[in-house]
Amino acid sequence: QEAYASDDYPGGDSVTPQWEDLRRTLASKGYQRALTGTDGLYSYSQCGESGCWKDEYQLDGNHIFYKASAVKPVGNGGKFSLPNPDNRGSGYTASWQVFEKLDGSHARFVAVNTHLYSAGITQRGVYEERRVAQASAILSTLRNNSASAGLPVVLLGDLNSHEGHGPVSTL
Repeated sequence: QEAYASDDYPGGDSVTPQWEDLRRTLASKGYQRALTGTDGLYSYSQCGESGCWKDEYQLDGNHIFYKASAVKPVGNGGKFSLPNPDNRGSGYTASWQVFEKLDGSHARFVAVNTHLYSAGITQRGVYEERRVAQASAILSTLRNNSASAGLPVVLLGDLNSHEGHGPVSTL
């Protein structure tokens, strides 16, 4: 969550976007990034030109990395929009990918990564209602998506909520 999608971040090398630095580090440990709604550019180096990271920015930071020796992606996954209460430019999204375990069981599950509305985290009322609407949209979309319907779900991300708050109990 919240990895910089530019080459200008604290501690960076002024060349590599933070999300790409993370991708490279994880790749060296056997992790890959699921293609969840981008146009197919997996890495900054594949693009070969400045600005390649803009494709990644469209994911709003909701990347899904997986251990390639443990699971494999099934299909391309995707992303969907969530209610956008403050009309910010990049919107609110959830990225998803179906995975199949490589342990011989062939069990499948859906991984979902999101970042819910952040204003008023310690306040209830309208702020919490906005996050509940986003959590409800995630559930509705997963139920109505033929690729994910009926599969177990692993939800990742920043819910900007505390135990007992509406978004947590909704999920």
